[in-house]
Amino acid sequence: MTDSTDLTEDGSTSDNAARILLAEAMLDAIRSVSVDGLGVTRPSYGAAEGAAHGILARFGEETGMVVRTDEALNTWVQLPGTHPDEPMIVTGSHLDSVRNGGNFDGAAGVVAGLLTLRELQRGPALARTVAVVAFRGEESAWFGTCYAGSRALVGHLEADMLASRSPESNLSLGEVMTSAGADMAKIEGQTPLVDVGSIGHFIEVHIEQGPDLLSQGVALGAVTGIRGNRRYSDIRWSGEFGHSGAVPRTLRHDAVLGVSEWIQAIEQEWISEQQAGADLVMTSGILSTDPLRHGVTSIPGAVKTSLDIRSVEHSTLERFDRWVLDTAADIAGRRGLQVDFGTMIETAPAVIASEMVSMIVGVAQGLGQPIVALPSGAGHDAAALASAGVDVGMIFVRNSNGSHNPDEAMETSDLCAAVPLLVGVIRELGQV
Repeated sequence: MTDSTDLTEDGSTSDNAARILLAEAMLDAIRSVSVDGLGVTRPSYGAAEGAAHGILARFGEETGMVVRTDEALNTWVQLPGTHPDEPMIVTGSHLDSVRNGGNFDGAAGVVAGLLTLRELQRGPALARTVAVVAFRGEESAWFGTCYAGSRALVGHLEADMLASRSPESNLSLGEVMTSAGADMAKIEGQTPLVDVGSIGHFIEVHIEQGPDLLSQGVALGAVTGIRGNRRYSDIRWSGEFGHSGAVPRTLRHDAVLGVSEWIQAIEQEWISEQQAGADLVMTSGILSTDPLRHGVTSIPGAVKTSLDIRSVEHSTLERFDRWVLDTAADIAGRRGLQVDFGTMIETAPAVIASEMVSMIVGVAQGLGQPIVALPSGAGHDAAALASAGVDVGMIFVRNSNGSHNPDEAMETSDLCAAVPLLVGVIRELGQV
């Protein structure tokens, strides 16, 4: 990987062209250890994720920064301040990916943090220590548990999360963490791996995983909050199988019709909630009949579906969830069906203080950078730190073609536009 000292005469990254070259070199190096033919695959606590962390650590060592690894194998690269006892400012993101994912989800924020440290390294010195952290295991795709590394950091990685198993290997998250070399004593005891009070602020840079910035023609966004979710991954509707030509409508217990009515009702209520000003999104991403019993001439007696409800407002999540359950019970009762929602997994919304949003917007405006405020529909490590009481902020970078797919298309120049913004925010926060 090319170090910044190869890019300009004085080793700086102040020249934006040099910054872009360095960002591309780091992102290419991370891609090279995880390319899978379609996109990239960096399983949580797997070898490819570990290799990406090694790239980060080497960069920190080569540029004279302090590098360490905590008990959960999160990697830290630190630039000490003149008052090291003061709460530090942390930036960063994660380095794992979904299977056949894009290279920028998570990694872009880590690279932006490293570029920011290189800018800050040139001075003047800050009072507070500034750190970049690369978290392990942010994606829920591998074990059904998200934010593994950041939850472990703040002591919120619970026993049932550690016991969750990969559907592919049948190994638990705890077993894989142990094999990777994590020190599990504190993690299993839910003891924070750092004094949470020693983190003054956490500012995460991340690609936007939706189309808002792209549609508005703006490269950067100030995140106003991170949507929490209530997720049902295994909802079972049960009715009665029958011959498609022999059972009249009034005597049918058709699971597909029940689910269809329910989903249509949910959409109408979603529209009503939005018209009333609530922040809400919902998705039913799984919808399938029993492959062993379904057929063109069979009345479907069983359907599996899912529901993902998200909002930045806890009250909206609670209200809409209750309405969803009540509506399902009503439809099932009228149609002679049974419905089992299984286990609900909940992630609380993360509050981002309006003062932090205003600071990010103000610094951007001072730099002449257009910026818009918007919520985050996806979850992020910042939510885990917010749940522990850390003041958090987020900066989104424009990205085409969504995320969690090989077609992510962030422009490196957009990512590098986030660096002077992050530098400015950290400098504003970094004085005692």
